[in-house]
Amino acid sequence: MIDPGITIDTLNLRLPQGFADRADAIARRVGKELASMPVHRDVILPVLQLPNISVSGGESDGVIAQRIAKAIHRQIIISSLASNNRGGGRAL
Repeated sequence: MIDPGITIDTLNLRLPQGFADRADAIARRVGKELASMPVHRDVILPVLQLPNISVSGGESDGVIAQRIAKAIHRQIIISSLASNNRGGGRAL
């Protein structure tokens, strides 16, 4: 049995001014953070919108990425539970 994982086709991050040179590193770190977060069902989400996440220029790329990854993971779990309640999604 294959454990479910998170696959993201396109990740669009809108970071504040001054973060352009850090965007690639932050996006890569988001992927690494998500790879270590558990998911329990297979859920297909065409679009996932996150609330605004506060970031500060003094924070490390890792801290910012972890905050973004946690918000993504939270939305996936919420969507998975909602899908389960509606009878949708695919259980693995």
